[in-house]
Amino acid sequence: MKIIKVLLVILLIASTLVGGYLLVSEYLFKSHYNAVQLVPSDAVMVFETTEPIQTWNQMVSQPLWERLSDIPSLKKFEGQLVALDSLMGGSGKLDKTLKGNQMVISFHTTGKEEFDFLFSIAFRDSQENEDFFKNFQSSFQEDTKKNKRNYSGIAIYEIERANDANSFSFAIINNVLIGSYTSFLVEDAIRRTKNKRLKNFKDEYPELFRAAPKGDGLGIIRVSHVGLANFLQTIGRTSGNMMQDTFSKNRMSANLQVRFDNNKLYLDGAYFYKGGNELKFPKVSAGGNHVFGHLIPNRTAVLTQYKVKDPRMVKHITNDAFLTKSTLKGDLQQSFPEEEFFDLLNGEMIYMIMEEENGSQESDQILLLKSKDAPAQFKKLKEFGTGTAQSRMLISDFHRNKEIFSIGEEDFPAHVFEGQFVGFADTYITYHEDVLVWGNSLKSVKRFLDDLENDNTWGKTLNKKKLLDAIVKESGYNFVLNLPRFWNSLLESSSPKWTSLLQKYAPQIKSIDVVSFQLEEKGNEQLIHMEIGYSITPYTSISDIVLQENLSVRFNSDLIYGPKVVRNFADNSTEYLVQDDLGRVHLITEEGDLVFSEYIEGEIISDISQIDYYKNGKLQMVFATENALYGYDRLGNLLPDFPISLPNGNLIDYFSLLDYENTRDYRFFVATTTGELYLFDKYGEIMEGWSPKRTPGSLSTRPAHHRIPGLGDYMVAVSKTGEIHMLNRRGELQAGEGINVGQGISNPYIVQQRGRSAETQMVTITDEGEVVSINFKGEFTDRKQLYRPDRSSTFHLVKDQSDDRYLFIVHDYNRISVLNPETEVMFEKNLSTESVIFQLFSFGGDRSILVVIDQTQEFIYLYNLKGDLLNTRPISGKHRIDVRYSPSRNEYSIYSIHENILSEYRMPF
Repeated sequence: MKIIKVLLVILLIASTLVGGYLLVSEYLFKSHYNAVQLVPSDAVMVFETTEPIQTWNQMVSQPLWERLSDIPSLKKFEGQLVALDSLMGGSGKLDKTLKGNQMVISFHTTGKEEFDFLFSIAFRDSQENEDFFKNFQSSFQEDTKKNKRNYSGIAIYEIERANDANSFSFAIINNVLIGSYTSFLVEDAIRRTKNKRLKNFKDEYPELFRAAPKGDGLGIIRVSHVGLANFLQTIGRTSGNMMQDTFSKNRMSANLQVRFDNNKLYLDGAYFYKGGNELKFPKVSAGGNHVFGHLIPNRTAVLTQYKVKDPRMVKHITNDAFLTKSTLKGDLQQSFPEEEFFDLLNGEMIYMIMEEENGSQESDQILLLKSKDAPAQFKKLKEFGTGTAQSRMLISDFHRNKEIFSIGEEDFPAHVFEGQFVGFADTYITYHEDVLVWGNSLKSVKRFLDDLENDNTWGKTLNKKKLLDAIVKESGYNFVLNLPRFWNSLLESSSPKWTSLLQKYAPQIKSIDVVSFQLEEKGNEQLIHMEIGYSITPYTSISDIVLQENLSVRFNSDLIYGPKVVRNFADNSTEYLVQDDLGRVHLITEEGDLVFSEYIEGEIISDISQIDYYKNGKLQMVFATENALYGYDRLGNLLPDFPISLPNGNLIDYFSLLDYENTRDYRFFVATTTGELYLFDKYGEIMEGWSPKRTPGSLSTRPAHHRIPGLGDYMVAVSKTGEIHMLNRRGELQAGEGINVGQGISNPYIVQQRGRSAETQMVTITDEGEVVSINFKGEFTDRKQLYRPDRSSTFHLVKDQSDDRYLFIVHDYNRISVLNPETEVMFEKNLSTESVIFQLFSFGGDRSILVVIDQTQEFIYLYNLKGDLLNTRPISGKHRIDVRYSPSRNEYSIYSIHENILSEYRMPF
């Protein structure tokens, strides 16, 4: 009996040792992997979840998915998951198998303009892994081809279905199944298990795994700086740009918890800058209103707001992607009052990138700095700018009663703030109330002031409430991307393949309208809260747009001029000025009531300019007939010394209003029908040097004054003979002799203001169709001949109402071709008429209207810049119209005259 007991004990011990050995060999000699350990380190992002099917079901149940699933890459991803479920036999077997196990989906660039996903599933034990693998193989359908090959001792299985152009590759490494539709991603994962010197994603970014984001989301997304930079390079038109460098050199990364709610995707987690927690944005007290709400133009595409106790905190966020300029750095250290400058800032600032216009060279950028004493800081900055001008004149311009000067040093804001706010070739500075305004061009600052004057801002527009709400008042850092406004910049920066894709699926992608995030310091962590909002509104077809008549005023005689929209200084309301064929000028309120009627000699030939003649804030109107200049107050009383006639009975051809220094000491710049130039003061006295100034013949457009920072004042006159005259304010030629283009010119010109003032140039087109660009030193910078379909073809340069944007139009007898500033054809239309007028009205982004007036048939057509006809029934008329846009109502107001009727129409955007 004892022997039996001893044998039993020995057997028990042996069984224990064998079981222990098997257990140890299972878990020690055979590695038990975390799925992230097999993800290559160059992944753009990694999504990790234990509820993959639940996450997928929530995503596809969102209203947005129905639209986004039309995009091939997302459709492909959906198809891949459906195919995997089908390979498993369908009926939710994939969900049952994956539930509770770790699933990782990593996103990788796989070539130029290409990317794909790597799927990894880590099972809790090997038996579960083997069971899944057996079921997986046994569920293969008859139309599925199966291949097997070895890679570094690991079997790779390749499955190709008859209706799938791509084969799916997968392998099993201990407890992890990995698979992808790109086989080398599977091979790359295998290499991570064979060569410990190859870092995986977790080894490369340990900060992303120190602590998981808090919350009960559907999974975690981890974003790497290297992968994101590589992805931007993959989809970008050029490599090595500032955005890529900013992500990679500053090692910006994040881990984010995912959840869906209220038509939004929420991503919350931790944000890492330079691999650590260098950024500190504690919460601040929230005021009742948004500080900058009334100062954010509706054109804003990207917005970054800082709200910190000490403005030096923004400066201390160094940007390793920015290279300083030693000479400017030296000027700043020597003569810039840095301490005083930062002491007078209150820590609230906002940086905006505006919507890029089609054909524009660069986006407008505006930096707003809230100040404790804006006038004093403006003065100090001007003094500093004078000291760094380096033989360049520091000349102020004026707009909307605001002085604007420039500091002609590249990236001045970035040097002041240590790499923040890059992209300012020159910096143009003004102030509004208690806010300093810095712009990257003179044009950008003027547009900004126009937006404020016209209430074209988020705070004054009801349909921008969603964007304003994206700014969290108590957050120290806010970022908001308005995707529809950013769209043109996205197209411009993307590679040709991606541009084509984006254009094809623009309506679907633009359903994502707002992307915003905030940073918040909490303990030792910098938290990030991101929202991706979307709006599922029905697609609007052109046939849905209807013109509605809002006002109709009938006169006793036919109208021959107008309507010109003027502003009532008393209540800022809209009024209309027209002239009838008896010579009477009428001013009409927006309700259609008559303010005054006055007879003048001759037909009005100029625009209506409003002046403050008495310098008391009340506005008067000045305009020209061929016989004289007329000036009237709002009640129809002639101003002192008006009308002003030209000497020797000369006839007026063009008239321009000038106010050099915004002092309301006006000058009237007049050209005669024979090309003589006169300059009058506001009392009708001829200025010295202008009695008159002669040119070779009549002009092609009105003479004008341009102030070019760093170069000075230019009085420009373009003769129909093709000579361009640039004079100073004394009437002396700036560039020696007149510039001879060599061909006749019947078109106006436009001044292209670039970030660098020295790059500013004027552009026009000759009668023969040659596009000519000339800088203000009198040098030709470009000449380009347009295709001329026929000898009778005519060429037109069409400017918008602000002399800011422009198009070219080639007109044959029965056809028009509309070209962008790069002379690329935008669209073509059949039009059988010889007498036609073109007008362009632009209000930012795709809010542009090309007006085509067929004077023969007396029809007015409205087109968008895609060539779509906006008014299916043409407006009756043969005279120029006026168009205004209301951001608050999101509609156009269109003013026209026909016979004896003044009409206003409303048209929704």
